[in-house]
Amino acid sequence: MPRCAGQRVFAVGFSFWKRSFVRQFLSGGTHVRFVGPRAFETIKWKDGDTVAVWGRRYDAALSQLPKSVSVWRMEDGFVRSHGLGSELQRPASLVFDQTGIYYDGGAPSDIEHFLANHDFTERQRARGARMMAAIKDARVSKYNLAGSESLAGLREAANGKSILLVAGQVESDA
Repeated sequence: MPRCAGQRVFAVGFSFWKRSFVRQFLSGGTHVRFVGPRAFETIKWKDGDTVAVWGRRYDAALSQLPKSVSVWRMEDGFVRSHGLGSELQRPASLVFDQTGIYYDGGAPSDIEHFLANHDFTERQRARGARMMAAIKDARVSKYNLAGSESLAGLREAANGKSILLVAGQVESDA
């Protein structure tokens, strides 16, 4: 979570249902101001201000900000919830990124940089392996949807024919 205490934090363009949990993740003792895209363009920026935005929204406007303003892109975390955001399910985790965002392969992100440049100790590697095993053993997925536990039903229904997986997201996702 970004450290925003003592700073002005502007959360731009968040839908009403996301505001309560976004405020919890961002506050850190700071007042979070939710603003729309038009109001965002009229703000008189101060050194140390922070802007939070969902994903890659408003990239053009963000690129015009003074260098003294921090930008944090937010997105659902890797273990999101039990259910979908499109069903107004609160996420269990969020990703905060000042460089880009993890799903955009055409631009760098904080997690990419960290994974490529961090010198992991053996203890950290062992802990990571244990965590990955625990997640796999518990059959935890990003959305943990009912009925997603097995592909056996699909294989039966295919009756020996090939199965084509079409990965999709909600219409407003990148």
